[in-house]
Amino acid sequence: MDRFSELCAYFEGRRAVIAFSGGADSALLLEAARRGGEVLAVTAATPLGSERELSDARAFCAARGILHRVVRLDPLELPEVRENRRDRCYHCKKKIFETILKEAAGAPVFDGTNASDVGAYRPGRRALEELGIRSPLLELGFEKPEVVALSEKLGLETAKRPPAPCLATRFPYGTCLSREKLRRVERLEEHLRGMGICACRCRIHGELVRVEVERSAFPLLERDETFPALCHALGFYYVTLDLEGLRSGSMDIGV
Repeated sequence: MDRFSELCAYFEGRRAVIAFSGGADSALLLEAARRGGEVLAVTAATPLGSERELSDARAFCAARGILHRVVRLDPLELPEVRENRRDRCYHCKKKIFETILKEAAGAPVFDGTNASDVGAYRPGRRALEELGIRSPLLELGFEKPEVVALSEKLGLETAKRPPAPCLATRFPYGTCLSREKLRRVERLEEHLRGMGICACRCRIHGELVRVEVERSAFPLLERDETFPALCHALGFYYVTLDLEGLRSGSMDIGV
């Protein structure tokens, strides 16, 4: 049995609810669940995510005839999230998955955590464990490169989609979050994607924007005048390019 068949067999005959973000991990999981049994995809739409991600999730499900529900909620109502505390992700994930569990109406809920996620600082994992959310990719030992390779083999449009962690990760812990701040980050990163820079993070340090992109994109940004102009128009005084390049979890350094 090949690895994707093993993943499909995990869902054989099961009624499954997949927490579907629209990213590569949950997309591979959803595809396997679709082939294995009865499946419902549920996407949580919050101010901490982008409209583009929601649109991608909808398009993926529509193209495959997958039943898809979108639940809207606002984790910023929680002080632990709004104040961007170090355990923000725990409280945010708990609120999101409690909502998804209600939509599941007793069916088991699965998420796309993979085996490569284990070493990173992810307080949200505790919430999933407390709520009984299963993570098949983690249980079966699928690491990120294997997820990407299988997605490419299956022709999934998510195969080369870069990870899109929530917009709260663009701010240092302790920075009070608001819808306005999150939308400004979304505008900046969408502008970069419009320039062809799909893997990017705009980290916000008060009045300064620290841009993380792959080193190969440095020359494009160095020649560009539109992005600094947009930063200034959105109220930022300083625009910097991080010479260390794109680093997942760079706001967690020292945590």
